[in-house]
Amino acid sequence: MQRSDYYGKSDYFKADDVKAAPIVATIHSVREKQFSGDTQPKPMLIFKDQAQMLTLNVTNFDIMEAAFGEIGDGSGWVGKTIEMCYDPTVQYKGKSGGLQVRIPEVLHAAKPVGDLLDYPTAIALCKSVGIEQEQMVNALKAKGQTGGYSAKAATPIVRAMVAAETSDGAGPGATICTGEIPF
Repeated sequence: MQRSDYYGKSDYFKADDVKAAPIVATIHSVREKQFSGDTQPKPMLIFKDQAQMLTLNVTNFDIMEAAFGEIGDGSGWVGKTIEMCYDPTVQYKGKSGGLQVRIPEVLHAAKPVGDLLDYPTAIALCKSVGIEQEQMVNALKAKGQTGGYSAKAATPIVRAMVAAETSDGAGPGATICTGEIPF
């Protein structure tokens, strides 16, 4: 038996909902929700194709902003597709495992081998599989890219990192760093 067998399904997605398999959902709208004990409201995603909603934690919010742009009034995220998956590396209040957002559109849009990845797309692609920006930058530096970001030189390196991450089943678990190109 599972918790939902006793208490019913929550209105919000939780890690247990995506343990067996990832769930892909399309955003219908974005709202704010004030939870008791929180000082500020949190963004909440309502989906076209799912009854449950998703309240975004900081990590998932940052992943979405890296892929879709600043939240603003939320209208720029409407119609976008996300994948919710289980990440055993997430730690929260002493518990292991959590729900992680990935961006399938970023993965699919970046797949053609001939297409070069600009810096924001490379970051978003890495973030979508749990590779931190700092990890990506360090890998690029280790491969000799020290004079700034070159899409031509970086694209095969970034693609190899993403392929390695998605093939070994490690899954996501990143926090995002945004800002200027650090080298």
